[in-house]
Amino acid sequence: MMNKILLWPNKPEITTPAGGPSITCFLHDEPSSDGLPRPAMLVVPGGGYHMVCEPTEGTPIARHFMQLGYNCFVLDYRVYPDGIFPNCVADAARAVKLIRANAKQFGIDPHRVAAVGFSAGGHLVACLGTGIVDEVDASVGDDADGQSARLDGMILCYPVTSFQKKDGHLESGEGFLGAKVAELDERYNPANRLDEKTPPTFLWHTVTDQVVPVEGSIAMMHALADKGVLFSFHLFPFGDHGMLLAKQTDAEAWPELATKFLQATWKKRTISHEEFWHCYFHPTQIELEKQAGLLDG
Repeated sequence: MMNKILLWPNKPEITTPAGGPSITCFLHDEPSSDGLPRPAMLVVPGGGYHMVCEPTEGTPIARHFMQLGYNCFVLDYRVYPDGIFPNCVADAARAVKLIRANAKQFGIDPHRVAAVGFSAGGHLVACLGTGIVDEVDASVGDDADGQSARLDGMILCYPVTSFQKKDGHLESGEGFLGAKVAELDERYNPANRLDEKTPPTFLWHTVTDQVVPVEGSIAMMHALADKGVLFSFHLFPFGDHGMLLAKQTDAEAWPELATKFLQATWKKRTISHEEFWHCYFHPTQIELEKQAGLLDG
């Protein structure tokens, strides 16, 4: 099932080239095999905050994650000049709130709402997982207002983090902050805004990315580690910017790897420590962990 839902139905003055900020729903017709609500995946295309690359980083990504068991929602958000902060973040925050508020209708678990973002879309997703989102007002006056805009998991694909030329993408910064980019770059670098509510984060990049330097993702990885945020970081040696699903490359396993990571972190709430480690290690490694006293039993 696929349909588009406007995020700000009572504010017709808020527009985008595609008709207004919205989520397009990609929902399974049948319930999951275990009968439980499905996890939700908000898909956030990139475009340097100057456009939304929906044809490449929207629908194809949603359809792929549907195959992995998610009900998906592709975000159309405001971009420069209408989308300058806080507007683009408000669109993304409103989307998360709306998804949670309609969890039963959408057949999703409101406690397993993740987002996957590409390039500048990765920055926007990271805003939803850090203190940046707490600065915006995404209220409309409906039941969704009471929902949290914070995510339960983030997937950041070759993301913009910094707006500095040496380790980031200045054009995205100009789209996000306008003329204040130099003044506010550090404040809106999500690596600087991690907190106790930042969710488990899957992060991948390529060394040879010629548009968004890999150094930004490496800095993000160090920041996640320093803050004690559970993360999985995958650095692939080759690949241009905008690899999407990375078909026929050494990076093409990233959606499956990300799904296993999120499943493991969500299961950790209800399963034993040893079962959690089985998601990552060969049994021989688990025996070594036991011998070292790191696991019970």
